[in-house]
Amino acid sequence: MNKELTNSRFGKWGWSMILYTALLYYFWSGIGSDGLNLYPSAFAAMHGWIPTSCSDSQPLPAS
Repeated sequence: MNKELTNSRFGKWGWSMILYTALLYYFWSGIGSDGLNLYPSAFAAMHGWIPTSCSDSQPLPAS
C-alpha cells in the first residue's frame, strides 16, 4: 500500500487539537443536554416560582 495514502501528516500539534476539540464536544454535549433538566428549577428557585411552571408550556401563575 502506498505510504502517502496512509500518512495523516497532522503532526503532534494537529492530533492534540483534534483530541482537544473532541473532548470539548463531548463535554459540551453533556452539559447542554443535562443542563436543560437543571436550568428551569434553578431559574424558578431564583425567582420564587413553581419549578414546573418553567418547564411546562402553560402560562405562569399570577402573583
